[in-house]
Amino acid sequence: MKNLRGHKKSSESKIGETLRGYGFDEKKVNDYASMSEERLIEELIKSVKESKKNGTFDAQKIQTFASIVAPRLDENGRKKLQKLLKEIT
Repeated sequence: MKNLRGHKKSSESKIGETLRGYGFDEKKVNDYASMSEERLIEELIKSVKESKKNGTFDAQKIQTFASIVAPRLDENGRKKLQKLLKEIT
């Protein structure tokens, strides 16, 4: 599995800025940056379930998260992510 940690600092910084702009706190940004693709998908599922349960589900926020994460996944990971997005949004 691919890990985001190996990418250039400039792209990590841009990802971090974007995630913070969408309400992700610094700890979450750092957590996501160090996760494997499998773990990122698990987190996406968990986040969707929680937000649907408490009435705060925002499909646009999920799409934004996915668009930030997708380029850092391998082709198989991107396919899994797209399939998952179709199921949850």
